[in-house]
Amino acid sequence: EVVARTLNALDDRIAALERELEEIEHEPGHEDCVQVAEADDASPLAHITTLLHNPPKTPESAEDKAARKERKRKIKELKRAQKAASVQPADLFCSVCKVRVNSEQLMHEHRAGRKHRELEVEQRALAENRWCAVCKLEFTSSLQLEEHEKGKRHK
Repeated sequence: EVVARTLNALDDRIAALERELEEIEHEPGHEDCVQVAEADDASPLAHITTLLHNPPKTPESAEDKAARKERKRKIKELKRAQKAASVQPADLFCSVCKVRVNSEQLMHEHRAGRKHRELEVEQRALAENRWCAVCKLEFTSSLQLEEHEKGKRHK
């Protein structure tokens, strides 16, 4: 739920930045840049790159320089937002099983599963020196494990 809200917020911010970029494209002095990007039918990132590498060709006033700086700032923010959106914060990893899932619900279901629970028991018993890796058995104490290893049932 939190992840979904985060992704929605990122999507909203990206949409807002793209709208601002659209407005910037239609400002006087950017016609050449817009035509180049539209002719290539490029992605937003390619379009941004086109805008950065094809600034207006007229001499800049102080206001134009400030506007250009603001456009660059907005473009960088858009790139950061797109990069953040491409990284899936819901990408979850189970270190016990070395399994990756992409939602909280799947992680909950995974942890409730038989294989995960068995591996968890094995790792806990192994850490406490109560696990026979040969027979795949858990014991209540390390002393019990030692007795098992001396016995006939130990393979």
